[in-house]
Amino acid sequence: AETEEKARSEPEISTMQEIKYLAEELSAAAASQEAADRLKSLAELPYDDILSHRVMYGTPGAVVERLQEYKKELGISGVVMEMNYGGRIPYDRGINSMRLLIEKVAPEFN
Repeated sequence: AETEEKARSEPEISTMQEIKYLAEELSAAAASQEAADRLKSLAELPYDDILSHRVMYGTPGAVVERLQEYKKELGISGVVMEMNYGGRIPYDRGINSMRLLIEKVAPEFN
């Protein structure tokens, strides 16, 4: 999004609902109780932890910076993106996110 506040708040409900759903579904099919408990614990993670370690949301500048960090430290050459994680982000916000990605982020990686 254009601001850190929007980038943080707009996907929060969608992200949290999806993580809780996946944690419950995957834990039901886990190979052991230990694995099931680890998966269930994902549903209890605070949003700030998810933002820090599990997703990449931010302004175009913040996303560019994080991708460059990963490229340098991990040697990545590409990423897989899900633009509407959880499927609950309004259409216009998803389109705006794609526009910012194409116009502001992608040119930094040509």
